[in-house]
Amino acid sequence: MYESAEKGPTGSDRAPAQTSAAWARPRGIERWGIGLFILCALAFGAIVEMRSAFLHARMTDLDVYLRAAWAVRTGHDPYTVTDDRGLHYHYPPLFAIVLIPLADAPHGYSRSGMLPYATAVVLWYVLNLLFVAFAANHLANALERAAAEHRSGIPPPGSRSWWSLRLLPALICIGPLGVALERGQADLLLLALLCAMICAIMAGRSGAAGWCLAGAICLKLFPAYLLIYPLWRRDLRLIASCALGLVLGLVVIPAAFFGPATAISYAREWNHVLIQPALLNGTDRSRAGELLDINATDSQSFLALIHRWYNLDETVELPRPLRSRPLETWATPAHWAIAIFLTALTLAAARWRPPGSPLDEEIFLGSLAIIMVLSSPVSHLHYLNLAVPLTMGLVMAGRGDAVYPRRKWIWLFAAVAACGVLPLLPGLEVLRDLGLEGFAALALWGVGTTALRRSIQPASWA
Repeated sequence: MYESAEKGPTGSDRAPAQTSAAWARPRGIERWGIGLFILCALAFGAIVEMRSAFLHARMTDLDVYLRAAWAVRTGHDPYTVTDDRGLHYHYPPLFAIVLIPLADAPHGYSRSGMLPYATAVVLWYVLNLLFVAFAANHLANALERAAAEHRSGIPPPGSRSWWSLRLLPALICIGPLGVALERGQADLLLLALLCAMICAIMAGRSGAAGWCLAGAICLKLFPAYLLIYPLWRRDLRLIASCALGLVLGLVVIPAAFFGPATAISYAREWNHVLIQPALLNGTDRSRAGELLDINATDSQSFLALIHRWYNLDETVELPRPLRSRPLETWATPAHWAIAIFLTALTLAAARWRPPGSPLDEEIFLGSLAIIMVLSSPVSHLHYLNLAVPLTMGLVMAGRGDAVYPRRKWIWLFAAVAACGVLPLLPGLEVLRDLGLEGFAALALWGVGTTALRRSIQPASWA
């Protein structure tokens, strides 16, 4: 899919000059930019700490996870305990079990043996930064190794090319990444698992990829969508290892921790309060106001966007809590029809065959991840940090042997970044409900599937 060099007008090879510039140490302004990026990440942590631990109300979703961790630590039901705002835990129990060291007790209960809440917030923020760094570096390493034989080798660590491949995708997706960090969300762990899965597939390690996918599904259910990939590529080893991981994460570990009877009871409760209402028209409404109602969240899903654009006057004129129009009966079938159609286009672009080049597979999986997020009935703005893999693949394709992507790619990436940031600015909240970031993700998907369908060489993209 990718070629290494461009030819000049006389046929001379320009790659050596490009490679020399790309492999040099960062220039003065670039060093300042890298330092500023790292400084902003640390300063943002101070803001998150203040909002999460030192305001009258805790402005974070981390409290939900740590209360669930307290519940499993002390023998309470993780699906009935809530945080200070009355919000419930919505994930499989494995994540709450993993977070037991950071558990936080509700008011009035003993905190013996528990970390101070402010300390837990700091640790979780640092872990989230490490998840992002792991995801970016691990996937960039895999892309560089895959492209080495077609280009000029692997850029040395710390070079201009090395930094640009790791930082540009983060800057392009800075809006959803920042929201995930601010809210103490679990999506950055999900990003790390997704990138680890993609890297394993690029390296031909289907077994490891299956374990990573199982971990993602045990964290949040919607990554089960990505089982489409091994089915399309006929990768039975990936399917088998994922199935084994799911049995371990969803059955064996909860049964060993809670006991079989309690684990089954929790599974039934989770299905009753969340899975059936979200996917099967279940009647339980206990999670409606905080998650499942069409106006409950800033969802970017096809379902939410269909409803908001159909009721554009209400969307523009009223804040979300004051909107009253119910979800249209035809909206859910339309949602799934769009999801199936776009999935089919992605599969057709990747073609029915054994795995192609590692770089082809990275863009294929990154494109599927976009449709996965938008197909989830509830798709929060911060879920779109999962656009990082596709963004990194397109950055790689768009720059060739240069340091930065070519001009038309810069315009695309700048527009995507702006669409992620603008809805977060005061007074522009309506842009979230109109799905600006969701449409930007679809634009990335369109470019990715076009690249797959045409097998375009980076040199010809200039």
